Amino acid sequence: MDRADHHRSVFVYGSLLQDASLMATLGHRSEPPGLQPFELAGWERAWNVVSARTFAPSEDPTGPHLRRVVLGLRPAPAARCEGLLLELTEADLAALAPREAAYELQEVGRVGEDPGRSVWTFVPRAERMVGAAPVAEPLVVERAYLATCRAGAADHGLARAAAELDRTLGDLPVADAAL
Repeated sequence: MDRADHHRSVFVYGSLLQDASLMATLGHRSEPPGLQPFELAGWERAWNVVSARTFAPSEDPTGPHLRRVVLGLRPAPAARCEGLLLELTEADLAALAPREAAYELQEVGRVGEDPGRSVWTFVPRAERMVGAAPVAEPLVVERAYLATCRAGAADHGLARAAAELDRTLGDLPVADAAL
């Protein structure tokens, strides 16, 4: 098989769950990639990635900017993270690279008992994790990003993933960005 036609099974767990969000990034495709619901053993969803993006809050658009926190994964031996397994080509991965710059694509397991089918996912880069580097702005979750993640989970019937999005927020504030 030509390397350009090679597919990787990539586990997604946040905003890439939503078809519109995924396809906006994969503009070279006319159809979405193959997908299936999947549980990634030994990992859990966490709000642990500091985005490069800041924004002005809608309630105070001239005030101080806020720093966006987005979803990542972290190892958790007893956990199972619900998401989707996408069949992505090298062209797909190249299109996702700028969007996923805060993450490294890592092999994290196998699909069932198939020794030849690896599972890959986007794992936060150590330097982009909350607490790794000083950030001047307050950390918040942008409401539109949270809504995209929730919509993707709902679209694919991932009830546990949807519940985890809210449960794992903890004390992180959620804010609207000024338009």
